[in-house]
Amino acid sequence: MANRERHHQRVLKYFIEATQLIIQKEGMEAVTIRKVAEIAGFNSATLYNYFQDLDQLLLYASLNHLTSYNQKIIQESFAGKDWYDVLLLTWEEFSDISFTYPDAFLQIFFNKHSDSLAAICNSYYELFSEEKVDDANEWHSILTDFNLYNRNKAILTKIYSDPTVSEENLDITNELMISAYHLLLEYRVSNKEEYSHQICQQKMMRYITYLLSTLKS
Repeated sequence: MANRERHHQRVLKYFIEATQLIIQKEGMEAVTIRKVAEIAGFNSATLYNYFQDLDQLLLYASLNHLTSYNQKIIQESFAGKDWYDVLLLTWEEFSDISFTYPDAFLQIFFNKHSDSLAAICNSYYELFSEEKVDDANEWHSILTDFNLYNRNKAILTKIYSDPTVSEENLDITNELMISAYHLLLEYRVSNKEEYSHQICQQKMMRYITYLLSTLKS
């Protein structure tokens, strides 16, 4: 790797780690370009050479929470469980961590830069290689697909492999699950007192169970 590229990656890490530090200490709402630049040891103008805007920086800085979820799944034992139970267990873990850090997961999957999430994640895991999912892990293909629809559809397809369940019904069910999740994240961020972690997680699991019950395999 050329010296220029190493310098570029080093500065990227400074900015991301500075942002993560602010989030950890003060919350995401406290993050500003000026504050991040000061902690990282650069001026605000320099930061714009590395990130398009604050939203993109926040997305990068939120990915450590996605890593936490990935690590939980990797450590989980799914031996002997069918794919229906696997889907429920992975959603329990996912909703647990994402409703604990709703601002972060809203930034990751529903940020204005989320259409570029795969490229951003690949860039992030080049910087923080210790957080990357091992290529040999059985969950690698799912956990490294950074599109929520694709990830969920991959498991739904394994559950409902019977041809009597149409592709259209699988797609509708998948879209409804992700839409419900998005809505609950929005509620959790905007009204944390009424929509507690527990309430959002319970609602999400009820929605999933109901939607699965509408599919007949």
